[in-house]
Amino acid sequence: GIAAIDLLPNIKPTDWVVYELSSFQLQDLHRSPHLSVVLGLSLDHQDHHKSPREYYEAKSNIVKYQTKTDAAIFNQDYPETLAMSKGAPGQLFFTSRQTSVDQGAYVASGVLCRCLGQKKIERVLSVQEVALKGDFNLENVTAAVVAASLAGANLLAIRKVLKTFKGLAHRLEYIGEREGIEYWNNSAGSTPETTIVAIQSFKQPIVLMLGGSDKGHNYTELGKAVAGSTVKVVVGVGKMGPKMYEAIKKSFRGKSQKPPAYVEGGLTMPEMMTTARKFGKPGDIILLAPGAASFDRFKNYFDRGEQFRAEVLSRN
Repeated sequence: GIAAIDLLPNIKPTDWVVYELSSFQLQDLHRSPHLSVVLGLSLDHQDHHKSPREYYEAKSNIVKYQTKTDAAIFNQDYPETLAMSKGAPGQLFFTSRQTSVDQGAYVASGVLCRCLGQKKIERVLSVQEVALKGDFNLENVTAAVVAASLAGANLLAIRKVLKTFKGLAHRLEYIGEREGIEYWNNSAGSTPETTIVAIQSFKQPIVLMLGGSDKGHNYTELGKAVAGSTVKVVVGVGKMGPKMYEAIKKSFRGKSQKPPAYVEGGLTMPEMMTTARKFGKPGDIILLAPGAASFDRFKNYFDRGEQFRAEVLSRN
């Protein structure tokens, strides 16, 4: 894609820059953003970091160098995220989709609320009005509500965007329907956690395209999630396809139901899609939610997702 540094000439002093920072970028950072957002923290990139501690220390740089005039937003539903908030020097705001918060935004009884001063609770809108699919996206939405509010956006503008914004490319992106089958692209999801939330977003039968290159993850929780999902077939992608399926099979031991069928997808996206379509029926979902990196078959997750999109749209 386009390197962020190439955009510097286009940025004016009055602009707000919203930037997603990975542990690689944060590791040697010695300044923190004026406004930082920390969502759920899950262990990642153990093919690069020496230890889990090094990974979490790199992530903490997003708030470590803030001052009292800066602000940090944390999801309080996750122990790791809540632990990071303890040492943050800036103003603290919290989000939750499980309980109310004193300063921040949360979901209660199907309503998105914010509370940003004097403990005055404001109704933002009903969660049914949010355009983004998936309950997990309420975590992103609550954080965005707080960040936008602190940046000066008014409530009317926030409501308008939440009702119309359907998400970014490659992040549980609806591509289209062909012959009664829906195609969804979650190529940006390169961790087991992202695959879990993707499959939990659907009630229809799922043909899951799963796998890629290794980043040192543990797939036990993914296996458990698949066991409680509507996944009926796993199409293995790349080196990690078989390994991830082993974790799925293990989660079915001692259960009466059988694990979903497993098939090798092939070396190229056209081959993978041909395989997936063999098992898809009207009413099903074909879901690219690899849960692993893309570098064994593709340039990056963007390339993987674009090839998936092209294959879907090529069938008129």
